Amino acid sequence: MKERGKNFYDELGNKIYNVMISKYNNITGFTKAGSRTKGTFKRTSDLDIRFCMSGDPKRATFYPKLKEYLNEILPDFNGEKLRYEIGEEGNVIHVYPANGGKVDIALLTESEYNRQEGN
Repeated sequence: MKERGKNFYDELGNKIYNVMISKYNNITGFTKAGSRTKGTFKRTSDLDIRFCMSGDPKRATFYPKLKEYLNEILPDFNGEKLRYEIGEEGNVIHVYPANGGKVDIALLTESEYNRQEGN
């Protein structure tokens, strides 16, 4: 697996945000978190993106649409193919850059998001 730096994950997180906000104008919260965003680069670490939307859409119906949209609009990043998978329990979308690493995208309800973010 290719070792990644903070900039790669910050830029990928920003790109995912920009792609999502261009389609979904009802995103009310968006946070990048995890050890990569703090600059502690462990091989097992990744970037976690948590977001919420007004209306609290259900993951089971929203994730397949988001996965399809991301795959269409953002099939690669910095020359690397990105692979999108919905997690086994349906609570996250995993993003796998071709050269290694992982980003998790998780939709939370507005109340879950506010509780986790201390709002």
